[in-house]
Amino acid sequence: MHFLNAVLGAELSEPIVSVVIINPYNDKEFLDDKLTIVDVKANDQSGRIYQIEVQLAYYSDLPARMVYTLSIGIYTTQYKKIVP
Repeated sequence: MHFLNAVLGAELSEPIVSVVIINPYNDKEFLDDKLTIVDVKANDQSGRIYQIEVQLAYYSDLPARMVYTLSIGIYTTQYKKIVP
């Protein structure tokens, strides 16, 4: 919670006051999908999902990996909640 508030403070409309650590596995929706596992995934009090990855070194494929795991793990899950 404190980490997210520190990193996202300017972008948040209100501070995060609670988080619940959830399953770090981004389940496959189709047989050909890749199973991804993140370091930390959490929900805040408003139901927003945060995916936290900790990297000790930068490598060239990191940006692509981040976009991929974000799109299949977080974005589509929240999109399904908004659009019936």
